[in-house]
Amino acid sequence: MNAHTLEVEWDKLRPGVTVVRPDGRHGRAAVVDRSTGGVVVLFTDGRRERHQPSERVRVLVREV
Repeated sequence: MNAHTLEVEWDKLRPGVTVVRPDGRHGRAAVVDRSTGGVVVLFTDGRRERHQPSERVRVLVREV
């Protein structure tokens, strides 16, 4: 299995996707809520973050 990162907008993020930070940290999105005018992401480790829909984020993509 190969893996690489892809840059997408926060608004395109879906639950279950792994977000990769510039410092190497990563987390899996559990809930993605777009009802607030922004994008609120609840991660599986309990973290909650709010982002502008057009902000960019790197996600992990696995090819099987």
